[in-house]
Parts: sequence; structure tokens; C-alpha cells
Amino acid sequence: MTPTADTTPTSKTTALALLREWQSVCDATLAGRNHLLIRKGGIAEGR
Repeated sequence: MTPTADTTPTSKTTALALLREWQSVCDATLAGRNHLLIRKGGIAEGR
């Protein structure tokens, strides 16, 4: 099976799709329809 689109992380198409998704998250948050939880750090913090 051959992919029909370039889905590499650095492709222009992928970047534009991700920016559109992020814009919808920002719009929903500004309108009060969404809440974000942001955490600093990762799984391997070494604690």
C-alpha cells in the first residue's frame, strides 16, 4: 500500500494541518468552550 500524502513531520501539508488544529483549540479556549492543562516536564524526570 502506497501512502497518498506526505505525512512526514516536516512536510508543509502536515504543518498546515497541525496549525489548523491548534487554531481550533485556541479559538475554543478563548470562547470559553475548552480548558487546557499544561504540565512542565516529561515521563523521565529522574525523581
